[in-house]
Amino acid sequence: NFRISTTGQYAGIGALIGVVNNKTVITHPYKGFPAYKSGLRVGDELIAVDGKQVQNKGTSDVSALLKGQPKTEVEVKVKRYGVKEDLIFKIKREKISVGNVSHHTI
Repeated sequence: NFRISTTGQYAGIGALIGVVNNKTVITHPYKGFPAYKSGLRVGDELIAVDGKQVQNKGTSDVSALLKGQPKTEVEVKVKRYGVKEDLIFKIKREKISVGNVSHHTI
């Protein structure tokens, strides 16, 4: 968290997650980053990360599991609308740079 707040960088899969209908889902895979390249889609419900069940866990807990050292692999199990079987993605973490968000008040 310190590295993110001071440098805007971290190693992870490059996707925003959020809670929709009490389920933790992918809300935005960043184009060109590991989540996007692996095929994760908006709306994919996160079931497990590296074998740890994440249903009913907060987004900060799930986010912490998705982050790690660059070039390390993380296994993500998701449920996708319209697909019967759960899908498993093996994703190699990359250094993620979060751009500055400008703040303007009048």
